[in-house]
This record gives sequence, C-alpha cells and structure tokens, in this order.
Amino acid sequence: MKKSKLLLLGFLLLSFTFSSAQVLQFTPYDELPELNKSYKPTYSDDMPEWGKMLYSYPINFDVIDRAFVKWEAANKDKKTPLMRYYKIWRKAITPYVGADGEIETPDVKLINQNLIRFQTQSLQPRRAPAAANSSNWTFWGPKETYWLNESGSATVPKTAPWQANVYSFDVTDKNPNLLYAGTETGFINKTTDKGKNWELKGTNYPFGGGAGAIAIHPVNLDTVLVGAGTAIHITMNGGETWKRTISSVGGINRMKYDYNNPDKAIACSSNGIYYSNNSGINWYKSVNTDTWDIEYKPGQSDTLYALTKNSANKFIFIQSVNGGKNFSTVTNFPDTLINHSGGLLAVTPHDPDIVLAIVLAKNMNNRPFIYQGTNKQGNWTWIRKFVGSDASFTSNALTSGQGYFDLVLEISPVNKNIHY
Repeated sequence: MKKSKLLLLGFLLLSFTFSSAQVLQFTPYDELPELNKSYKPTYSDDMPEWGKMLYSYPINFDVIDRAFVKWEAANKDKKTPLMRYYKIWRKAITPYVGADGEIETPDVKLINQNLIRFQTQSLQPRRAPAAANSSNWTFWGPKETYWLNESGSATVPKTAPWQANVYSFDVTDKNPNLLYAGTETGFINKTTDKGKNWELKGTNYPFGGGAGAIAIHPVNLDTVLVGAGTAIHITMNGGETWKRTISSVGGINRMKYDYNNPDKAIACSSNGIYYSNNSGINWYKSVNTDTWDIEYKPGQSDTLYALTKNSANKFIFIQSVNGGKNFSTVTNFPDTLINHSGGLLAVTPHDPDIVLAIVLAKNMNNRPFIYQGTNKQGNWTWIRKFVGSDASFTSNALTSGQGYFDLVLEISPVNKNIHY
C-alpha cells in the first residue's frame, strides 16, 4: 500500500511538472508577422480554458475556437486584453488551419523571406478613390479598408466588409494638413487636406501586418517610417514606393523622430528599443526586452524615457542620456507592479520635468495604475495619482479594458494638469 501511494504521488508530481512546463508566454504561433506580442497578456491561472490554450503548443484550432465562442456567448458584456489578442491571433492563424482543426505550423522564416522578395519587387502603387464629404461634422476617414495585403499583387485588394481598426497615425507641425494613418490590415492612408480626402499608399507593397507605428520626418515630409509586420519600412517619396530598412524587430509599438535633430529616430517594440542616426535608414538595438512606450524629454532630446519590464515581469522605468544608445533603470520607480498587459508614458513641453505613466498591472485584480514622476536635477520622485477599477469593460470607470491594444495616455502641451 505504501509503495502504491508513493507511485501515485510520483505520478501526480510528474503530471503537475509536465502541465506547468506547457505554459509558454509565447508559442511559435505568436511569431507570425501579423501578431504583436506586446498585446498578449501575461499568463494567469484564472484565465478561461480557451485563454490558457493560447499559452500551449501545439493546439487544435477547432477546440480553442469552440471554447471561445461558447465563453463569449455567456460573457457578452466582457472585453478583455485576452479576448482582443485571441481575435487578432485567430485572424492570423486561420490560413494555416486544416479540415480537422490541426494547425500546420507556418515557417515564419519563409514568410519573412517571401515578404522581403515581394517588397523588393513592388511596383508603383495604385491610388484608391477618395471619398468626398460635405457635412459640417462627420466621420472623414479613412473611409475604405481592404483585405490584408499579403501577396504583393499590383491589383488593389477588395474592400473589406467591415471597418478595420486604425492602428497608428502621425502629423507634423511643418504641415498640419498632412496626415498618415496605418490600418490593422496593413495599409497606409494619406491625406493632404486635414482628412477630408484620403488616398491609399503602398497597395502592392506587402507590409506584412498591421501598421503599429508611423513617423513623418519633421523636415523632409516625403520621408515616412512605418512599423509593420515585425519590420520597419521607409518611403522617401511621399508613399509612392517603400522599402524595408530592418527586419525581425518584433511588433513596433512606438516610433518617433527627434524634432531637435531630425537625423535621429527612435523605436520601441516587443523585442526592445532601436535607434537610428540617419533618419531611419539604418538601425541599432540598445534594449532587449519588450518595451511598450518611449518618449523624448521635451526640449532635451538626448534624454529619453521608456517603459519596459524586468526578468520578474515587473514594470521598470528606464532612462537614456545619450540619445537612446544606452539606458539605465530609474531605481525608485514603484517596484511592486506586476505586468498584466503593458502601459504607456506621456510628457509635456509645459513642464519637461514630469512624466506620467499608466500601467496595466496584475495587482489588485488587474487594475490600471497612474503614476507621476518628477525629475529635479537627476533625482526622481513618484506619486500615485490614480487607481482604476477592476469592473467590467462597459462600466463608467477607468479599467484595463482591452489592454495595451487600445490604451491611450497624453498630457496637454499647454496645461500639465489636463490628462487624456
């Protein structure tokens, strides 16, 4: 009997060890260029069963999707970071699903090679028709979104039967009429009249995934950077032609030019932080961890701030004083905040010495926390400004919502006390 109990205990311990080993924050599926790993929440034991499957490999698509559909029907008012990531994941993985629901693991290296080949061979893009509008106040666009541009064909893809998300946009002080917007389906839209009319750019250039970041050169407005499909792309002729400048950088989360020195640019991604000294043509890596946001200090662009995490999955605030080449940890940033689904920073020229940070933490049942940091002659102090709610997405409160996917944080440039 004693021997049987020992055997049973050993079996249980082995089962527990095996099941624990199967929990992967990122699986081979997450390496697809359409996916931004920064959007994927940290694994938690209280996730629904379909959610836990996203952290295992391999899995059957039909099994996870049936479980999700059933759960969603019973939780109609819920919107969570996990739900949002699953919907993006489902769209990206569907082309690789067989009749029995088995997922044929894609060769990501081959996908990227094909993307580079199509990008190199891309021709002059064709323009999409602009939709005019004469109302005093209404939705201006981009009005049309298209199926994902994966093949690099010279034919404009068909219009998607829904309105796709706009992932990114940029505008410059030099010409406020000019705006670029990047969509979930991997297209770039351009307007030169403050949004009244739009034209589609790069229709036969496959960006490889949603355009997570856009940056217009502050002096040469024909030069534009786009972060999409785990790569950074550049146009030097106003979007007529594009080329890839660096590959395998992960999902680009933020990208900016230095307005005080336009030859410099900075980008952060699910793979880390990258900087450029020649307007985004060449890039160098300085940080290796998932970084959600990066900001230049107003008026002092050798100083940059970034929000990332340490090996214990806790938020850390880092700073560079040499234009992004090296970063160090600001040690007195709150050190108990466990990452759940990312965060953001905000700065303002009204008071260049303050930084606002919002973090979507596991603490207190997955609540958002807002902190304000003040830097006086190199000495940082932090105060907690607000703790959000753990209520449902539809509540009239600041919640973690859909996570990093649709998170926004800004400070008014003329009034440091107005936050968005």
